[in-house]
Amino acid sequence: MRNKKKNFFYYIKKIFIPFKVIRTVTLNLLFWVLFLILIISPFIGKNIKLTGNENTLVINIQGMVVEELTGTTLSRTISNYNGIDMSETLLWDVINSIELARYDDKINSILLDFRGMKGGGLGAFTEIRSALLRFKESDKPIVAYSDAYNQSHYFLASTADRVYADPMGDFLIKGFAVYNQYYGDGLERLGIDVNYFHAGKYKSFGEAYTRSSMSDAAREENLKWSGDLWKNYVKTVSSSRGMEASQFNKFIENYVDLLEESGGSAVKTALNATLLDGLFDRDELRNHMTEISGYNYSSDSFNQIQFADYLQLAGPATTPAKDKIAVIGATGTIYNGFEAPGNIGGDSLVMLIDAVQLDSSYKALVLRVDSGGGSAFASEIIRRKLEKLRQSGVPVVISMGSVAASGGYWIATASDEIYAQPTTITGSIGVFSLMATFEEPLNEYLGVNVDGVGTTWLAGSMRSDRALDPKVGQIFQSSVDNIYGEFLSLVSESRGKTIDEIHQIAQGRVWSGEDAIEIGLVDKLGGLDEAIESAAILAGLESESYSAELIRQPVPLSDQMLNSLLNSSVSEKLLKDFSLFNWIPENTLLNKLKSFEDLKDPSRVYALSTLMFE
Repeated sequence: MRNKKKNFFYYIKKIFIPFKVIRTVTLNLLFWVLFLILIISPFIGKNIKLTGNENTLVINIQGMVVEELTGTTLSRTISNYNGIDMSETLLWDVINSIELARYDDKINSILLDFRGMKGGGLGAFTEIRSALLRFKESDKPIVAYSDAYNQSHYFLASTADRVYADPMGDFLIKGFAVYNQYYGDGLERLGIDVNYFHAGKYKSFGEAYTRSSMSDAAREENLKWSGDLWKNYVKTVSSSRGMEASQFNKFIENYVDLLEESGGSAVKTALNATLLDGLFDRDELRNHMTEISGYNYSSDSFNQIQFADYLQLAGPATTPAKDKIAVIGATGTIYNGFEAPGNIGGDSLVMLIDAVQLDSSYKALVLRVDSGGGSAFASEIIRRKLEKLRQSGVPVVISMGSVAASGGYWIATASDEIYAQPTTITGSIGVFSLMATFEEPLNEYLGVNVDGVGTTWLAGSMRSDRALDPKVGQIFQSSVDNIYGEFLSLVSESRGKTIDEIHQIAQGRVWSGEDAIEIGLVDKLGGLDEAIESAAILAGLESESYSAELIRQPVPLSDQMLNSLLNSSVSEKLLKDFSLFNWIPENTLLNKLKSFEDLKDPSRVYALSTLMFE
């Protein structure tokens, strides 16, 4: 029998055999190394202990302060080790550690260390401020320190008894600004036609894609709510520092002259304005804290414990009671279907609400909303489930975080009571739809033409590679108007006002928490604690007879394993050394336009707000 002639691809295959073996061996080796570290990591983790009655609780927030961690542990870890800082600190961990320390005789002070904190929502910082002020009632001092203060840092630092900065540090408070990129001219030059359908004079989300500048209505609205938040910021901070608001405002107005008088040093300028109490380098800070908490020989520093370690050591803040108040977080953009923590999935959130309804030990629900909205359909799915829970006799109280607008407010209509912070951004009662078509650049630049047949005039009429038929535009606008009418009706019924009255304060307009009280969109000002207390009263529960329980999505086994793995310094070194992934920047026009499809709204109508400010 003759041997078959071996072709070119046979030899190519032979060449790649060694590479296949190397890949298999490497992956197997990596698996067993990770598995081994997972087994031994509990035995080589941190040895956390707290001795004596003089210890400082160090609140060293890392990254962004969030109400719900974004994505999975794996996605955050891979991003961090590939140069994309996704460090996050859970708001409730910070607050729980402060509350525990308030009554702990072994903790005699708090050090606020802002060197690793990037930012967060003003509503979240207001919650932390409240916890710090409650801590001060125990007559325990708070010290704040940072290399560089921005206005987020200082909002918290102003609660401290003493505020220090590094002599070579920075101090800059700028105020709030609302600036967006406008793609209208650029998209027009490219021949991309963005069709924007909206209900409400102030519903300005689509302006970024259709205009070259901010509209007069949007400018009026943004100046109003950002001005309200800034007034609150100035009042809060200046009061904590024992000065008049006018004195604080003059510091910013005359900053250039004051800076020159201080020789160009920002921290000396702040010190001269009594916004700082002293300038310490690291050694001087350590000596100062040693005077407060004593010296620790093993660490050659003051007696201290970081708040994350303190939480592990202290355990749960409360013991479960027979009757419970359920607390569920609704954080992020609202999508249709299931979503990982950090965003709101209509079905994901409904499952958590179902868990409350099925367990008779839950006597009330507090829904913590921190969302600028998203899919109108998903918002309605969540609202219906909340309404069903109320009809079963379980009170529902809404606690608004930094933002509870548009779809976030849609959800809030199914409640017995709404709490907001003065710094909450809410309202934005309006909807829109957006569809981009790019038939011109396809034809002009690529020579691509689209042609075909359809059995009706509607068939093939909603393709992005064809110009939008005006009659299809009428369909979109009618759908938007209809859903806006539904939105008005829901708010009207829940707030006890006529539809015309709601329309006057709706139209997509954004309000601060303080203004929302005056116009009747919110019932009371307060944080999560106040909302929980109110829910207990509505449920007929006596104080001290119930406990609040946070209900969250189940943590996947993979996340549990990875969290355990990351407790080991060995695993941290390993993950740092293996940078395996490349990432595509997310903040691009293409991804922004694509994000509307990701919302998966059946009617392509969105209750979403752009509320980014700095």
